[in-house]
Amino acid sequence: EYSTDYPSDYTATQLLRDTYLFDSIHECCSAYPDACASDLALDLDERAYWYPHEDSEDISSCKFSNDYPSRYYSHSNLRTMMLFGTKGECCVEHPEACPEVTNSGAKWYPDVANADGETQTLQCIFGENYP
Repeated sequence: EYSTDYPSDYTATQLLRDTYLFDSIHECCSAYPDACASDLALDLDERAYWYPHEDSEDISSCKFSNDYPSRYYSHSNLRTMMLFGTKGECCVEHPEACPEVTNSGAKWYPDVANADGETQTLQCIFGENYP
């Protein structure tokens, strides 16, 4: 579950934070695959992810849809290696599917220039405009 409603003990030490708190569902499911089994009950329409895809001309890209091979979803190991919540995650794990990104200087970085002063939050963005 993605929320801030986790036990306060999870933030007590760096070890606990690294063990129990994750930035993406894929990281959490990779560490705790049994915790994601309930996701199998979702309708296919609700299971759209980014995944590496080869078109009819054997050109690789990261594609967003629910039209991936069913084994990617039904096997927990494949699910965490082949299905991603963002295009950036797909590109990092499968750089051959994103040559335009991986051959550039684009990186993930905190967008300090557009920080929300009211909530004191930053967003991580993908691009080449980092300081």
